[in-house]
Amino acid sequence: NPLHKRNIPLWWNDKEEESDKEEEGNHPYGVRKKYFQRIAAAYDAWMAFEKTGKSSIAIQQDGTCNGQQHCAALMRDSDLAEYVDLVENYTKKDFYGAVAENAAKLWDCGELKRKFDTYLSANTAIFSKRSFAKIPVMVLGYGISKGGLRKEIFDAKGERWENLAGEGEEDDWIIHPGEDSILNDIKLENPQDYNTLAWDLANYYHRAFAITVENAGEVRKILQQCTSSTKIPIEWSTAAGITVSNRYNLKLKSSDGKSHQYRASSVWKDKSHSTIRMARYDENKFGGAKMRRSIAPNFVHSLDASHMMMAINSMAEKGITYFHMVHDSFATHAANIELMRDAVRSTFVELHRDDPLARIAKSYDIEISGRGDFDIERVLNSKYMIH
Repeated sequence: NPLHKRNIPLWWNDKEEESDKEEEGNHPYGVRKKYFQRIAAAYDAWMAFEKTGKSSIAIQQDGTCNGQQHCAALMRDSDLAEYVDLVENYTKKDFYGAVAENAAKLWDCGELKRKFDTYLSANTAIFSKRSFAKIPVMVLGYGISKGGLRKEIFDAKGERWENLAGEGEEDDWIIHPGEDSILNDIKLENPQDYNTLAWDLANYYHRAFAITVENAGEVRKILQQCTSSTKIPIEWSTAAGITVSNRYNLKLKSSDGKSHQYRASSVWKDKSHSTIRMARYDENKFGGAKMRRSIAPNFVHSLDASHMMMAINSMAEKGITYFHMVHDSFATHAANIELMRDAVRSTFVELHRDDPLARIAKSYDIEISGRGDFDIERVLNSKYMIH
């Protein structure tokens, strides 16, 4: 019995050796992290049935385009609420798919006149696929800029520079996407084109997002108006009892205008390099542009965090002390799923009854226009807010 506790280490080692000999994606147990999860789940089930009578496996449910769920509630937008499953029943509307479809229409007609229009149109089945669209649409829900979206598509945090020049030749640096980039399965003849392709996709998805639901970008506009109305960081509170400051200090500069920073020596390997810098900041000066760019994602993320805190506290009050939560993913044991779903729905409504966007707009004398008539109480009966 390979699932017996004494046999698992030996059995697992055998499977590891097998997987190392097989080509990636070709071995019978799938990629390593996936088949480890399967073995762990099988062992837990075996222990529950044969030994303990208890299972530790959590049932996980995610929000539907969570950032846009908050935006729909903030703007009381009925159309957007249907797209992201805040209404009572399943509407067969898919926000990711709708944005991807609009992006495809835009590049098919060359709307933005980008370099890769023809290439995107010829490969629209790849670039408008829901799984490809998910990352761009998800981060756009937090009000990200075109430049920020390019970074997400390219995985800028993991990007790698390479010098193609031979010995004695002039430097010829190119940039490669990070290992988590959604472009890694795309084959281009010229490796220098990946960055341009990322920019083109960012522009098309940014535009498609804006036209799919008119109010999708309104939250960002309102919050940026609040930020522009003052020279100091703006603050807000949420129904969870937390206060947030959108504070970004400017770097300290010396008399020659250069930034004060500590720099670690460059590490060179295989014609690639990375540099570590640690900057110092002026506590009394703020970056207005950075605060405007960041306010929308930070505001919505504060609602994410507040919602999760409130949901966990609500569950704890009902005696549920086993849960596993990450961002918009909620998990608990199967027996507690309905209680968890009730907690998630009711605390979402509680959070938005407080109307945090209206409160922050009022405090900075900013008028909210284009608000809809969506009744936030309908979320209490939503079947698929998380699923």
